[in-house]
Formats: sequence, C-alpha cells, structure tokens
Amino acid sequence: MAAHMSIRALKVRLRSRFPRLWRILIYAWWSVRIATPWTESAFFRGLRRLRREASPGAMPAEGRKKILFFATRQERDQLAMLTTLAWSLQRRGHEVLTLGCDQALTSSCNSGNFPALNPWSCRTCHLYARHTHALSDIHTEWLSELLPQGGKERACELVDAVDPERYPALEYRGYAIGRIVRHSVGHFLRTDQITAETSSVAKYRDWLISAVWLVDACELLVEKHGPDTIVLLNGLFAPESIMLEVAKRQNVRVVTWEGAYRPESNFFAHDRPTDMADPAMWPVFSEIPLTEEEDAEFDAYLSEKESGGGYLIDYFPDINKSTAAVCSEFGIDRSRKIAVLFPNITWDSTLFEKKGAFALMAEWIEASIEWFATRPEAQLVIRIHPAEVALSGADRDSVVELIEKRFPQLPSNIVIIPPGSGASSYVLMSVADCGLVYGSTTGIELGVRGVPVIVAGDVYYRGLGLSLDPKTPEEYDAALDEVMSGRVHKNDPARVEAWRRYAHYAIFLAPVPLRQIRYERVGDLPTLRYKSLTELDEGQDPNLDVVCRGIVEGTPILAASAARVLAMDKSEPSY
Repeated sequence: MAAHMSIRALKVRLRSRFPRLWRILIYAWWSVRIATPWTESAFFRGLRRLRREASPGAMPAEGRKKILFFATRQERDQLAMLTTLAWSLQRRGHEVLTLGCDQALTSSCNSGNFPALNPWSCRTCHLYARHTHALSDIHTEWLSELLPQGGKERACELVDAVDPERYPALEYRGYAIGRIVRHSVGHFLRTDQITAETSSVAKYRDWLISAVWLVDACELLVEKHGPDTIVLLNGLFAPESIMLEVAKRQNVRVVTWEGAYRPESNFFAHDRPTDMADPAMWPVFSEIPLTEEEDAEFDAYLSEKESGGGYLIDYFPDINKSTAAVCSEFGIDRSRKIAVLFPNITWDSTLFEKKGAFALMAEWIEASIEWFATRPEAQLVIRIHPAEVALSGADRDSVVELIEKRFPQLPSNIVIIPPGSGASSYVLMSVADCGLVYGSTTGIELGVRGVPVIVAGDVYYRGLGLSLDPKTPEEYDAALDEVMSGRVHKNDPARVEAWRRYAHYAIFLAPVPLRQIRYERVGDLPTLRYKSLTELDEGQDPNLDVVCRGIVEGTPILAASAARVLAMDKSEPSY
C-alpha cells in the first residue's frame, strides 16, 4: 500500500510540476499500449475478445431503428458506456453509428481548462477513441469529415465581425450560439464571470467560432444519416447542446445521459439536458412509503458516504470523522445555534446562470455572512467545496478568495473550513441547526438527517415542498429568521420522512445502475464485466432493457426497481 501511494504521489507531483511533459508521456504510453494485442489494457482486450462473437440476425426493417451516438466527449468511461449501449442495441437488431472527435475541437473542448487544452491530451483522447471504435467495429464518422472546405475560416470572419460586447446575443442561422456556448466557456474558464478578462473574452470567441461550423456539421450529420434517435452526454456543453437544438428542429428524438450519485449509475433524459433527478417524476413517488428493504438500502448508502466511500472523486483522502476534533480545530461552538453553508464551485455547469433568490452564488454567500455578522449569538460555518483543490484549475475562481476580498476581517462567529481540510461534511451536518445551500446535493443529505434546509439557488429539488425556497434576498433573510429562531425546528418527523422518500427516489430510482462496466473512481481505467455479448441481450438485465427501450421507443428511463412504484400510479408520465 505504501509503495502504491508513493507511486501515486510521484504521478501527482509530475503532473502538476511538468504538465506538458506528463501529457507527452501519457500519449507515448498509450501509443505503446495499443501497438499490439499483447500490450493492450484489459478494456481493449475485452473489446477484441467480444467482437469475435457473431451478432444476432437483423430485425425486420419496419421495426429497426437507426441510433446515432454523438460522442465528441471521449473520456474513457464514456467510451465504455457508448460501446456497451451500442452493442446492446445492435443485439436487439437496430442500426448504430457513432460520431467522434478527431481533434477538430482543439480550441474549444471541455476536456481541458484554462488557459488551454493541452494538445497532447487532445492527441491521446483521439488515439484512445479511435482504437475503441476500431475494436468495437461500430460504424464511426469523425467530426472533421463533416467540416465544409473553408468552414473554420468563414466562422472566424463571422465572429470577428461582431463586437465582443455582443457575444452573448450572437446568433447564427437562428441558433442562439452566444447563449448556447456559455456553459462550456464558464466550465473551461473555471469561473462564472466569463467576460471579466481579455483572455476570457478570447476563449469565448474560440467557442463561438466552433459553434458556427458545428451548426453546419450537425445539420449535415442528421441530413446524411436520418437517425431516429440521437444519444449524447449531458446536453449542456456546446457541441452536445448544438446537436440537441439541431435535433429539435429536425424532429429527431434525443436521449441525454450523465453520471449519477453512485458509481456505475446514470441519469437519462428525453429531449433536454440531464438535470439529475427529474422533478416532474417526483409526485409519482412522493406518496409511497419506503419498504423495509429500501430503508435498509438507503441507510447502508448513508453509512458508506459518512465513511468517505461511494464517491467517483476521492475528495477526502484524509477524512476526519471526529466531531470533537473538528469542532476544536475550527472553533465551532456547539452552545450556539449553528448554520452550515455548503457552496458549490462557482462554475458548476448545472447552476450556471440559473437564478433563485440571488442572481449569483457570490451574492448569496455575502448576504449570509452579513446576516450572521449582526447576530453574534449564532454561528455560521462555511465548508468550502473540496473540488477547489481536487479538480484541475478549480481554484481559479476560489470561494475562499471571494470571501477574503469582500470581508478582509471576518466576524468572529464566521468559521471558514478550507477546501483541503479533511473535516467530514457529515460531522458538520450533525452539529447544524440549519443547512444553507445554493445548488449543492448536500441539501438532500442535510434533509434526511433532520436539518432544515434553505435553498437559495435554482437546484433540481427546489420547489418540491421539502426545503425552504426563498425567491428574493428579503425572503432569504426571513427564512433564516424562521430556522435560527427555532420556529422551523430540527428532526420534524414528517419532513424527515419526505426527505428520505425523495432521497431514495433521487439516488436509487431516478438513475439507472448499469453494472456491465466497472468504473468506481475518476481516473480508473474502465473494464467490462460481461464475458459474452449474449449478456447484453434483451432479458438478461432489466436495467439495460429499460435504457435500450427508452432509447428506441422513448419510454421513461428509470431504474427497473422503479417499476413497482410506477405500476401503482395510474397516471402516465409526460415527456
């Protein structure tokens, strides 16, 4: 274990101090790994072995659908997912094709972050994707093949004819590209202030240029192949968002997907970006008590999270689970009423330019500090998101710096827990009388532990009758008064039960577990659990059947275990 950790530490140090050299070495490493079947990774060996099997007979033409996987995002786990779903659909008799990126998006790709996507990362991505698609034998087209001659040059001329101040309103052939690309630009810049600097405006320009020719390329792709369904990741970022808009115009159904709370489970949505648990489905589940088995399943999940497990990203390698130690280290006074504030990172794509009680998360944090500054009898604890030190470039728009700039001298009753601290968030929840969130999933975990939750942003569980959801700064102050005065109290049995039902829905029923792919942590190499393509056939896994049926027929895509609840509800979910 010590040797493993030392190697890991060496890799981290090399990657941080010599990023270009690190990326060159990674490219060379993968070039060698895929050179022969004997040096390939377990994933590639699995693909090679599985493709030796004969596919089943084709479905009659009247029932066969054409499915396009739009896959310009090519992370290794995403390629494993794509391949598995594509093979599953082929086994059911449908026609499948893939659109991949062959380094066409070098200047505008969210696999990188400010100041630039490393070109060696781009080459490695294409190398890995090309080898995956070649071994899977799925018909693949590449983005550059759809670029008209001189398309990039014409896109540059069009964008450069526009004053940068008008970028947000820029349209191309009726597509609001100035708005569409903003999620991508904010994510790349690692800030929600995407026009604050000259260098940021230059990156905005890069995305707008790619958006112009992507509109043309996506329309050509749909016209050329006439897919019945397009499957793509997330739907918020620029290429996928443009493809989604093109599909709407062409009346082509779209299925989006994104990783969920637990490893190896995914959210799916129809004709819109994925947004975690679909709030439109919640009323179907809200009145159904959890079974004894579901209660036990949920409690086991909570226990795992409190121990630091169940995360795709290891945010807490040195977790401190001692309440006494954490309170002592940071001066948390349990004799006072305590509110714990859990901010997101400022550039969280699910919250970008969504308004709740405050237009920006920074305004909410400032308002919270100012409220508690006048109430020394209470204490505010701010747990900075650990992603600020765990994700590359995440500290560029740091909440810590935001607070220090606005409040050079914090009141004594305001406690800041830095992002690198191992202090367990669950310790903080246990001492909290009030939970404050803007868009954090932590609000759900506060709620199931009986802590009243005030939601200041436009998060997916807002407005469901679970939390306090102020619409203005004044209503936010009033909500704080309600909770901190005790008029809204902890451990209300009805509220806790409602939160538990919602949390079980959001964690176990809304997302679909797909165990065909082993992928437990970000950075792991994915492997395939299935030994034969027959394991992907209809009837072998009810969850895989739900996903394939949803892609082909447009039916709701929820965990197969949700069927019990849906069967009890007489209304039909609308999509």
